[in-house]
Amino acid sequence: MAVSTVGPTGLSSAVGQLGKNLIQNGKFEVNQRGSTTVAAGAAGYGPDRWSVLSGATAAYTLTSDTSVPAGQGFLNSFKVDITTADSSISSGENYYVEHRIEGSDCRHLMLGTANAKTVTLQFWARSQVTGIHCVSLQNNASNRSYPFEYTIATADTWEYFTETIALDTGGTWLTTTGIGLRVRWSLGAGSSYQGTGDTWEAARDDCTSNQVNAVASTGQFGLAGVQLEVGSATDFENEPVSVSLAKAQRYFKRFSGAAALVLSGTCRSTTAASVNANIGPMRAAPTGSVSAAAWSNVVDDSDSGRDSNNTPSWTTNADGGVSTSVTVASGLTDGNGVVVEGKASQYAQFSAEL
Repeated sequence: MAVSTVGPTGLSSAVGQLGKNLIQNGKFEVNQRGSTTVAAGAAGYGPDRWSVLSGATAAYTLTSDTSVPAGQGFLNSFKVDITTADSSISSGENYYVEHRIEGSDCRHLMLGTANAKTVTLQFWARSQVTGIHCVSLQNNASNRSYPFEYTIATADTWEYFTETIALDTGGTWLTTTGIGLRVRWSLGAGSSYQGTGDTWEAARDDCTSNQVNAVASTGQFGLAGVQLEVGSATDFENEPVSVSLAKAQRYFKRFSGAAALVLSGTCRSTTAASVNANIGPMRAAPTGSVSAAAWSNVVDDSDSGRDSNNTPSWTTNADGGVSTSVTVASGLTDGNGVVVEGKASQYAQFSAEL
């Protein structure tokens, strides 16, 4: 891929541009959480940087799948496996897949000003249901939206879509570390979330009234090769997976397996120790959690280790500092140095998701 050139009018559109894709992990190769489930009425995350919302009834399993459009060079897609259906969506319900772009990454789009840019969204999609589906671009508050339609012609078959959109010249759009732009694929929504297609509206409109109910029965919805860029559609940007991972870890980091996360500190009693580490900078001070109370092995200067037995309360900052207290049943020596290591079957994770 060629590096873009800069001329009197800015970036040349005649050559490939590194970093042109505003969508992160649009190839779905980064999936730190693995397979996840989302219950009815809940929200959750699939492959990194991709989230879903379920209305009152339907439920999902989310995976990075190996089914991909043929001949495009993709290895993975995002599969939303609808495990519990909702055959009758009420007016206040909605179901969707969403990608959230940080405000600092879309400042150059000039959203909400007279100089707002034109962008093109391209993606591959497959659905168990044929007919009209919708995507909506929205601001952080979801009080400005632009829904548009695309049509699935054949069930369970990869199809390519592209849409060029003149961005909003009104409304309030964040340009800091909050949500600058939402890109939302509707799977079905009630009348409260339906609006007019191909126009900016001062409302939360996820779709038009033509949107099919893609969760009416058990089955699948999938996305692959998603790209959002300034101007017209160009070839998909195949960035290295190491770059995709680094971008994703600004928002979420999971440390899985033996010694994937190592903290050090001091024993404060025979049963407790204070420890800390630096996990690298993130978008904001992350929220830490662990898979189980016995997520780690606690080793002080005078022993071979013992299981932790508490779910820690983490203190964190955006620069990557994390600290906590761990407890064990007994056996530590007050004042000794201590090391806390993650265990093979467990994980600790830190989220600064938008």
